[in-house]
Amino acid sequence: MNEIQHRRYLLSYHKQSFYGFWKSILDNPPCMPAHAARNKQFSYELEAIYTEKHELYLDLIGAPQDLNGVEKQLAKFKIARIEPSNWLVLILDCHPHPSALYMFYEFCRDKGYQIKGQEIYRENTIIKTYQ
Repeated sequence: MNEIQHRRYLLSYHKQSFYGFWKSILDNPPCMPAHAARNKQFSYELEAIYTEKHELYLDLIGAPQDLNGVEKQLAKFKIARIEPSNWLVLILDCHPHPSALYMFYEFCRDKGYQIKGQEIYRENTIIKTYQ
């Protein structure tokens, strides 16, 4: 039997909305030419909350191996997986400069979350570091 998972991500927390940007990435397979066949099977939903900051969340549903593949492809955009108990796991493709992570620090401060760790995708490996 195939296990289906639901994962939630923070994509953006800014003064402007990036909804159209993320929708175009997810409508076309990540990191693939436009109109290429999907290499992963998943469904998604974007949730935008407009207050002083524009919050954009992604809900992915699919088999764990497919969701892992989507995470790997989206890592270059620096996203965060939201986990229970107000934890964030940063999904990255490199060790970024701290200023590149400001959005996540600001989100944690404003919403009462903490950064649990990072998963850095490099070629065919994942470097996981947790606090």
